[in-house]
This record gives sequence, structure tokens and C-alpha cells, in this order.
Amino acid sequence: MDSDDVCRIAVIVARKLLEARIDEFSLSMLQAISDIRDPLEESKEDAEVLSYKQQKQVLNRKMDQKIE
Repeated sequence: MDSDDVCRIAVIVARKLLEARIDEFSLSMLQAISDIRDPLEESKEDAEVLSYKQQKQVLNRKMDQKIE
């Protein structure tokens, strides 16, 4: 199982848990995406481009925090 599978499963589980509150699910997903995107954009502004491995680590940390 790779990180794409883990992300896909996390989204499916979150959607099932918040099925009755689909608007809250959408907001949660947007927040998760922003939490991942913002640090990447900031690093680009600082002229520091993260490698794929570093991006994957950031994504995994953010997903772990959301799951906890």
C-alpha cells in the first residue's frame, strides 16, 4: 500500500463518518488541502523547492495529524 492508497482510504473513511454532514466534510477536505499546500507555496516563495521525498514527508505528517 502506497501513500496514494492511504490518502484515498482516509478520504473515504472521513466521508463515511461525515456522511450526514456533507458540508462539514467539504470544509474538512479543503482545510486539509490548504494545510498541505500552504507550506509548499511558502517554501517556493523562499526559493526552496522541496524534493518529492520531502513533499511526501510533509503530506504524511499532515495526514497523520488529521487522523489523530
